[in-house]
Amino acid sequence: MDGGKVDYDEFTRMADAFIDAGFNYFDTAHGYIGGQSETAIRDCVAKRYDRSRFLLTDKLTDPYFKKQEDIRPFFEKQLAWCGVEYFDFYLMHAQDKNNYQKFKRCKAYETAYGFKEEGLIKHFGISFHDKADVLPTSDMMVKDLVAYFEEHGSEKDKQEVHYYAGSVYRDWHDTPRALKHFLKALEIGTNMAKCDSMLLTNTFSNLSYLLDRKSVV
Repeated sequence: MDGGKVDYDEFTRMADAFIDAGFNYFDTAHGYIGGQSETAIRDCVAKRYDRSRFLLTDKLTDPYFKKQEDIRPFFEKQLAWCGVEYFDFYLMHAQDKNNYQKFKRCKAYETAYGFKEEGLIKHFGISFHDKADVLPTSDMMVKDLVAYFEEHGSEKDKQEVHYYAGSVYRDWHDTPRALKHFLKALEIGTNMAKCDSMLLTNTFSNLSYLLDRKSVV
C-alpha cells in the first residue's frame, strides 16, 4: 500500500515472485481496498499473464445488490474491473444467518449458476462467515440446493449435489439422511456414461464408513 492506494510496483513484484514460485491462485472481492483489489489484479496480473497462468476468485457481496436484476450488471463490471472473461471461482460472500434470506430472495444462487452455464464462471461456491452453531439451522439451504439442481442441473450436477448433501449430513452425524444422499449420488454416477470417477470412489468410501458405523451403533 502507498498512502491508501495499492502500490502497483510492489504488487507486480509480489505477483511475479508468487507465479515464478509455482503458485497461481488469486482471490479478490469488490469490497477489498475500496474496489482497488480488482483493478490491481487487472493491471498487475491479468494484463501481464496469459489467462492459463492464474486462477481467480471473485465474490458477490451483500451491499452491492438489492434485487436480482442488480446482480448481472454488477458481475459484468467485476469481470471488467478484473480484466478477465471468466472467473475460476465465484462465491456468495460472507454468508450468515441474516443475509442468507436476502441471497435467497434475490435468487443469487440461481443467477450465479446461470453464469456457470454460460461459461462465465467455472466453479460456484459459498464463503461462510458465522458461528458453528448456525450451521445446523442451514438445512434449508441444503434442501434448496438439492431441489434446484434436481430441476435444472445436468446428471453430473445432480451427482455432485447429492454427494455434497451427504457430506453435510455426515458431518452433522445424521446418518439416515447422509446415506440417502450418498446412495442417490451412487445411483446417478453408476448410470452415467461418463461420471466423475473420483467422486464415485469417495461416495463408496463414505457409504462404507457410514454403514460400518451404523452396524457398530
